[in-house]
Amino acid sequence: MDEIAAQEALADSATTPTTLAQIAQQFPDLRSAVASHPAAYQGLIDWIAAAEAQNTQTHPTSADDPSQTEPQNVSAPEGANSAEEGESKPPTDMSSSASAPDEPQVDAATQSASKPSKARFTRHSTPSGESKKRHRLLFVAGIGLLLLALVVGGFVAGWITRNYDLSLQSGSDITPEVITVTLHPDEPTTLRMPDVRGLSKDEALQVIADQGWDPTKVILTKEPFAGEANVVVAQSPSSGVTNVGTIALTLSIPATVPDPSGLTLNDLTTRVRDLGANVRVVYAYDPLAAPGSILSVDPDVGKPLPSEVTVTVAESGTGIYVGQLKSVGGSMSVSKDLLLHGQSFTNSVTGRVQFDSRKPDDWAAWTYLLGVKANRFQAVFGIPDDVTDTGGAVHVIFKADGVTVGEFEAIYNAPVDVDLDVTGVNRFEIWVQLRNTPNGANLTTMFGLGDARVVGSATAMDELLQN
Repeated sequence: MDEIAAQEALADSATTPTTLAQIAQQFPDLRSAVASHPAAYQGLIDWIAAAEAQNTQTHPTSADDPSQTEPQNVSAPEGANSAEEGESKPPTDMSSSASAPDEPQVDAATQSASKPSKARFTRHSTPSGESKKRHRLLFVAGIGLLLLALVVGGFVAGWITRNYDLSLQSGSDITPEVITVTLHPDEPTTLRMPDVRGLSKDEALQVIADQGWDPTKVILTKEPFAGEANVVVAQSPSSGVTNVGTIALTLSIPATVPDPSGLTLNDLTTRVRDLGANVRVVYAYDPLAAPGSILSVDPDVGKPLPSEVTVTVAESGTGIYVGQLKSVGGSMSVSKDLLLHGQSFTNSVTGRVQFDSRKPDDWAAWTYLLGVKANRFQAVFGIPDDVTDTGGAVHVIFKADGVTVGEFEAIYNAPVDVDLDVTGVNRFEIWVQLRNTPNGANLTTMFGLGDARVVGSATAMDELLQN
């Protein structure tokens, strides 16, 4: 060990007593720092004091010739781990006290041949030059570092002790520090399920992966649906759900136009809609077909199902739309794009009806002249899909020359089919009332008669249209 390493060891409060004893033996000028070290045991301290006293007696001060006062080596106590035989070392037993050092063995040859040693612990001899300055600086630095370590250690120990004591106080208002550890589960739990309907399989799985879920865990099923194949047509959970567990997607496979045999128009419409397509209804006269029966579908049965299917329904004669009739009491608006529960009607009439709590029995009425030409009145009655207020029920009464021939009630998303016998009727009246509004509130809404028409023979309908 060199002297710099020894000084570093003295600055370290963890230096062992054995190392301190070695430093005291090898570097006499560091013995004072060794004695001040917190790990110095009493036997070592006593040995250093005895060595310093003997060194003082052995090297008296000479004012005439400093070179003659160079310190001699003080013999270490017996048992030292020295490079020379016979030298003694500081006691390594921390429970014992050191005996006084042996008398130094110094002769003139050794004194003249050896270099002057640094007598840091000899009061009457003083090293000179750069050696003295360097040792002094190193010694001061070592002591400074030691003191700094003691001060910092004492501050930390005091802070820990104070906080520990405070935590034990009964009824203390002190709140312990809470350390939050963020865990990262395998799957996200706070994200909202996106809406992936209408996307292709690959696009939907990419969106799910971008949200942080594992796309390989998505359950995929397939069912017939209109349009292209491998498009997401249903999902679970629905979009917006935050507690997402298992994700299941339903993919489309090509669907075909269903067979209408034995089905009513309503049955066929429901089946087509379940396959993701809309139904457009047109009417044609077929004297061999029962009114209301399905005459044909377009595209043909078994063909790939497009987004819209045209269904031709038999009527007992030629039809004239209500919008073409002469009105003698009020006039409804003609609509070319009425939607009732998703079904499109291109030749319809609509009207507005209001509920007033001050006049709960008020009706709105419209009157049309049939001229005893028609045989049937047909329409789909309901509340249009695009109304603002969907509350309440719309009640309608149909009167033929003042006599009620039909009465129906419709609510939002639940239209009703109307098919009335108007044979021999001249004046056809439509009475409408809004009922059952939420909490009896005043409300105005719309109603529609999808593809409303009167049907009769071709000749009779021509005459009616001309009049």
